[in-house]
Amino acid sequence: MNKQERNWRRWLSIDKIAPLLTVVAGGFFLLQSFIGTEPSSAAAQNMIIALLTLLALDSLTERVKTVEDLRKQVNETRTALETALDKTHGQLQKEINEIPSRTVLGTRDDIELATRIEKAHVISIAAVSCINLLTFQRKHFETYLRRPGMKLQFLLTDPQSPALEFHHAMDDKLDKHPAVNIQDAQQVIATLQAIASEHESVCELRFTNVVLPFSMIIMQRHLDSDIMFVEMRTYKIPYGERPLFTLRRSNEGTWYKFYEEQFLLAWNEAHERPE
Repeated sequence: MNKQERNWRRWLSIDKIAPLLTVVAGGFFLLQSFIGTEPSSAAAQNMIIALLTLLALDSLTERVKTVEDLRKQVNETRTALETALDKTHGQLQKEINEIPSRTVLGTRDDIELATRIEKAHVISIAAVSCINLLTFQRKHFETYLRRPGMKLQFLLTDPQSPALEFHHAMDDKLDKHPAVNIQDAQQVIATLQAIASEHESVCELRFTNVVLPFSMIIMQRHLDSDIMFVEMRTYKIPYGERPLFTLRRSNEGTWYKFYEEQFLLAWNEAHERPE
């Protein structure tokens, strides 16, 4: 179909009827003026009214078409936005699903104390007995305290605290009663305190009467690189399977501050000797 045919078809469409009739009527009046046939005043008046009506109808048709075009554009824009949002949501969900779970929850193996301890100038530890950490990492703590100016803090549960019975019932897989483990830990810490005093470092030990709902290791390095490991207390779950998450002051500042304040609160309320 050529351009001329398309133009004719467009003029014969429904929305062009009003302007087409207006042109026809105008041509009819013009033709009558040429051939000398004057219509009656009543006919002329009716014809004028008809022409005005057609013009008004044409204007209304154009406005309706404009509104329809705008509605169509709005619908197309809304559809495009919904499609883009669905695509973006799908991409974000895919990225979230692809995040390894160990970046959110880990185990004690993720602490890597041997490599991280070298950069810390203050290490704070809260646990029931800390016997496992002291057993496997004792040499690293001894090396750490031989550096002048280092500080090591232990916050343990008082071996005489009634809360230990509750803890023992929560974790019946322990080889020894928690009180025995705490007493063993005290002996190791006493050795660490002796090393610290010889090298101008500090090793502090305090006791709390409660079993905290978490264990933690806080390593203060530089302000923007402080790091914390928090292990949640669980019901009859072995140590190696308990959920542990890592908090960095630079990335998870709100939660880092929360658990830091929890440690400081428990530390300030604790006592230096078993009751």
